[in-house]
Amino acid sequence: MEPSFALVGLIVFFAFFTQAATGFGAMVIAMTLSALLYPVDLLLTWFVPLVVLLSVYLLARHHGHVDWRLFIRRILPGMGAGMLVGQSLFYSLDTAALKLGLGIVVVALAARELLRRQAPVTPPPFLPWTVSAGVVHGIFATGGPLLVYGLNGQGLEKARFRSTLALVWLVMALILMSSLLVSGRLGASALPQIGQLALILPFSILLGEWAHRYINEVRFKQLINV
Repeated sequence: MEPSFALVGLIVFFAFFTQAATGFGAMVIAMTLSALLYPVDLLLTWFVPLVVLLSVYLLARHHGHVDWRLFIRRILPGMGAGMLVGQSLFYSLDTAALKLGLGIVVVALAARELLRRQAPVTPPPFLPWTVSAGVVHGIFATGGPLLVYGLNGQGLEKARFRSTLALVWLVMALILMSSLLVSGRLGASALPQIGQLALILPFSILLGEWAHRYINEVRFKQLINV
């Protein structure tokens, strides 16, 4: 195994532990750090199937906490429309532009979240954030921070928050996988890497379930933003 791929494995462990614990963060952490080692378009073919696996587990175990009304009426329409725009941009941008754009998005969102926790603001209108989350998700599969920013004003307790997001990421990941398969970017050549990384998920899930129950949520999210 190449040292760089072994390092990606460590990144995946932390990133998917984060999502198992809080409901978001896997792709934005995994893509941000792993983009220093591999092209963004290649990483998408490895990581999107892992999101499907994690989301299926969370929904199978915690489906009773899903807020179906919020998902169907307020999240899915905006994110779905935004993803169509994001996917059209994804196939027209080169890898260097994707990496630069991803870096700008991540730094801006993390800085805003840290500042927002120091100075609370009025909850923002929800629709612009679901649409913009869909656009970013269609390009980078990392629309989580934008959607979470909008969801923070909806008053969800952490179990409903995590389970509803698991449903969102499952639907979005399946759409992305379909797009990658149709375009030929996701094929049999990626299966060995996906399989190796999938072996890490049970450990991320076990630690994430423990963290969800016992770790202070506010401090944990602050650490993720840093």
